[in-house]
Amino acid sequence: MSRPPKAPAYLDDIAVKQWREKSRQLAERGDLTPADWSNLELYCVNYSIYRKAVADLAAR
Repeated sequence: MSRPPKAPAYLDDIAVKQWREKSRQLAERGDLTPADWSNLELYCVNYSIYRKAVADLAAR
């Protein structure tokens, strides 16, 4: 795959940034399946949730 797919529209800014960084790296490998992109989507969503939770805890 030469170009990674676009990030899903519902991702927030943190998740989109992760998508752009990681999808480029993964697409270069060229051995990905559609399930791999679904797993990347889940990773990006959870990474964003984690970052927001850490920021919230630090603010308390």
